[in-house]
Formats: sequence, structure tokens, C-alpha cells
Amino acid sequence: MKSQIISASRRSDIPAFFGEWFMQQIKAGYCEVANPFNPKQVNRIQLSLAAVDCFVFWTKYPISLLPHLPKLQKMGYPFYFLFTLNAYDKTFENQLPPLPKRVEMFQKISSLVGSRRIIWRYDPIIISQQTDMDFHLRSFQKIAKSLKGYTNKVIISLYDEYAKTRKRLKNYKILKNVLELKDLPDFMQHLKQLAAENHIQAQSCCDRLPNIKQGSCIDGDLVEDISGRRISKAKDTGQRKNCLCAQSRDIGTYNTCRFACEYCYAIK
Repeated sequence: MKSQIISASRRSDIPAFFGEWFMQQIKAGYCEVANPFNPKQVNRIQLSLAAVDCFVFWTKYPISLLPHLPKLQKMGYPFYFLFTLNAYDKTFENQLPPLPKRVEMFQKISSLVGSRRIIWRYDPIIISQQTDMDFHLRSFQKIAKSLKGYTNKVIISLYDEYAKTRKRLKNYKILKNVLELKDLPDFMQHLKQLAAENHIQAQSCCDRLPNIKQGSCIDGDLVEDISGRRISKAKDTGQRKNCLCAQSRDIGTYNTCRFACEYCYAIK
């Protein structure tokens, strides 16, 4: 049986809303996932211990998965978290719990699984009249201080516009050509320094940003370290051009995340 990394998920926040469903699929040993471009095509993805190199949990508030983590660990499944923490107001993130509550959740997960198995995502960075660079420097510094000792890495990514997000955010003056800003190198250097002051390494996701090392969210080296397995680190060709992520299978479904953040590509 060929094993693989399972992404859970780029398409929805499974740890926030579908923790019970996830554990039921673990018990069954597989889950069925429809092709998002052809719903009639349903794929069965094996979830036995032998079939899973690692679970990568993408989340903003993994409240529904939290009670199941001890069992998942006891069963021997390797996993790590990509935990997004931004400081936007209701303009962009109108269904999320307050930031202090989300930070507390991050700290709780880290205490359970260890700092190397939970990575902070400061993503997306939206540069607008309401959220200029000074806003991001203040927000980033505040969050970084609260995560000192709870994580070793932060992944930074700029906002990517999609047709659906353009329509949702049409009334906000969002800067589209951020990569062309003359003060972007200084801005990124400041973020990197703020992270380093709190013993956190900064890397970018997809974007080739000045002064920030490009990395991968689904990190083959980290998977090998956590799982103790040798895996294929072939690039996932199904992702964006500059993405360095290792190949994985996603088990999420679009349009099911109830956080419904205005900038999200995974909802209508």
C-alpha cells in the first residue's frame, strides 16, 4: 500500500468544524472525497496508519479536533498544525472568535503536541487603507510575543486575488501590486526581525519575498522528522507555480468552512 501525506485541509477548516467526522473516518480506515471539478468522480482515500505518512491540519481555531488529539497521538498517527492567526477586524474575518481566544487555543495545542508540530501562519497580508504596513507590524509583533516558546516557525503570505474575492472586497481599497512597493524589503525585514526576537523563524509561502526565505507549508523534511519515515519529496504540481509543497491528498470540501472569511478562495 502506498502511503501519502494527507492535507486536512486547504478546502475547509476540518479541525474547527469536522473533528468528529474526521475521527469517524479514521475508525473506518478511509474517507471518500469528491473531485471539486467533477463532483460525480469520488475518490476513496485510505486513512489507515500504514497509509498515512502524516496529517497536515490547516486551521484557524481547531476546537472540534482538540478533544481527539490524545487519541490520535496514542494511535501513532504523525501530524502537525498550520494555524492561521491574523488580527483583522470583522471587515475580513467576521465569524472568528476574538484573537485572544484563538491565541489561547494555539498555546493549548502547542502544549499538547509540542512547538515543532504547530506552525503559525500570518496569512494573508492584506495591504489596504484600513490595514497598512504599520497595522501589520503592530499586529505581527503582538501575536509573535504571545507565541514565544509555543512555535518555531511563522509562514508569511501576501493576499492573492480571485474573482470571487474581488467581488466580495470591491468596496475596500486593497493594494494589488504589493510586490512592487519600494518599502516592501524593509517591511519584510521588520517582520523577520520581530519573529526572530521571539525565537521564531520566518519563511514565505509561494511568494518570493525580499529578505524572507521561501519555504513550504507541506514540508517533506518536517514530515520525515515527525514520522520517522522516508517519503517522496516531489513537488506538488497541483498547486500554484511557485509553491514548494510536497505532494499530498486533500480530504476537504469547498464551501463548508463556516468562518467564511471575506478573503477566502474556498467559499463562494
